[in-house]
Amino acid sequence: MSYSQLTTDVASWLHRADITQANFSRFTAMAEARMARLLRVRQMEAPLVSTEIDADYEIALPADFVATKVLYSVGYERAPLTAQTLDYITSRGVVYGIPKNFAVTADAWRFDGTGSVAGTYYQALPSLETDGTTWLETLAPDLYLFSVLAEACMFVQDSERAALYSGRARELLQEVNANDQRDRFSGLLVSSKRL
Repeated sequence: MSYSQLTTDVASWLHRADITQANFSRFTAMAEARMARLLRVRQMEAPLVSTEIDADYEIALPADFVATKVLYSVGYERAPLTAQTLDYITSRGVVYGIPKNFAVTADAWRFDGTGSVAGTYYQALPSLETDGTTWLETLAPDLYLFSVLAEACMFVQDSERAALYSGRARELLQEVNANDQRDRFSGLLVSSKRL
């Protein structure tokens, strides 16, 4: 489903002639923002290549940052850093040497040490309107449809249909997250033995 097909489908479901292209653009952006807050799937993972912590003990967040998956000091990949509050990092002070903890501020990761850090973060969803097609609309076109319909129904103050479409979108979000978890771990043997 492309962006143009999505707008056609939403208009067809709504049966309203008073919704403009600008409205569709806003509904889609709001739906994508909501989905990005709730989805955590492998297609959203992006690498943070080895980056030096600056003099303020920070590394700027990538422009498309949504959440941190894992960070580690380069050379210590088997010892991931622990996420903490900014208050914890600030009260603890800087430990000379490699960091053990990090916090996320408005625009940076803050560390309690120095050196280089690498890892993986979750990136924002690509814009369907800008890109025309995306991995998410290919994977779950129904999720896009019901998410945008929910936003549109809230706009036209149809709370009954907004709740219906929002509920369906929530079910589909859970399904996409669950399928990703299943696919990541299918075929793995689960063992309770200590190594």
